[in-house]
Amino acid sequence: MINKVAIILSGLLTVLFLTSISFGESKVEKKNDWEKCEIKGEVKERRVYEYRYFNDSKTEEFFLRKFDRIGNLVEKEERYYEDTTAYVNKYYYRYDDNNNLIEELLFDSKFGSEERVIYEYDEKGQCVEKQMFNSKGESRYRFVKKYDDNGNVIEELYYNWSDTLSNITYRKYDVKGNLLDDGRGTIYKYDDKGNVIEICNFGYEGDLLKKINYEYDNKGILIKDCCFDALNETYDSMKITYNDKGQKIESVVSIYGADGNWLYTNRLKFKYDKKGRLVTKRYSFSRSDPSYTWKYYKETFKYDKNGNKVEHRSYAADDDKKIVYEDEIEIFKYDDIGNLIEYKMKYGKYLSHEVQYEYVYYDE
Repeated sequence: MINKVAIILSGLLTVLFLTSISFGESKVEKKNDWEKCEIKGEVKERRVYEYRYFNDSKTEEFFLRKFDRIGNLVEKEERYYEDTTAYVNKYYYRYDDNNNLIEELLFDSKFGSEERVIYEYDEKGQCVEKQMFNSKGESRYRFVKKYDDNGNVIEELYYNWSDTLSNITYRKYDVKGNLLDDGRGTIYKYDDKGNVIEICNFGYEGDLLKKINYEYDNKGILIKDCCFDALNETYDSMKITYNDKGQKIESVVSIYGADGNWLYTNRLKFKYDKKGRLVTKRYSFSRSDPSYTWKYYKETFKYDKNGNKVEHRSYAADDDKKIVYEDEIEIFKYDDIGNLIEYKMKYGKYLSHEVQYEYVYYDE
């Protein structure tokens, strides 16, 4: 599985940078915990039993989630084993009348610890302070946020256990509210449509670590990015192609060394069914190293009549299309509402991972 992970790493940097763009912004769509957990319907309680198999050994874990009538998580339990000893972590959550989280209680049976976290909000519902206390009521840290008139976080202050200010982070925005400087060494540039066109990451001494440039089509869809990694002295370029429906159908990533010589290229093609659902991913790899044999990788997806994914299958092959590792299969089952009730992962004929889900619905 090491090579499979490596496929994705070449494009991971781009994803991480794009994700970081919204980190400093407070104006995000608020979801309840049903939505965060991808739960459908008014679920009061969800129990998850997870099993992993390796040779003749088996490990198991248990996860419990309890929700109120509007989808807020009010209680969580996690049970796991180390050798034959069972440990339980419990969490309790409390909200104000505006459904803002105002208190967390955490109990850890392994270390016998108890922690309490308190949240404070301003009149706009923006979280302005978070403070953690130990079981003795002593502060462990305090985190303060300040906002501009548009709701953007402009200042973050961190106080340590003695309530001494130990770190301040300042964020800068343009007149449109786009993040320009995250205060942690990352600088952003935008075009006149608000699309990010450049991200630069700098070290503590102001030295450039990474730089990414983005190109878009006339619809504002990303079609190309180029990344320079100063630490590893590598350069990569990714081109993306879409169909008439705006779905990605191909991405090509090429990596070059410090001397400008080509190292490898990853090509990924996507295929969709008539309903617009992804049914096939095909990877192909070209390497400058002739000893590298794993050059093809394929994933297929199947869905039920409700559009739920019920199967994910994958395999890898060499130049002669000879499979070089066992077929990997993931199987999903759902209840009538569409909530996942069973997950299984197999390598060939061997079961390696299994998860069972149970739900208790309100008004049952």
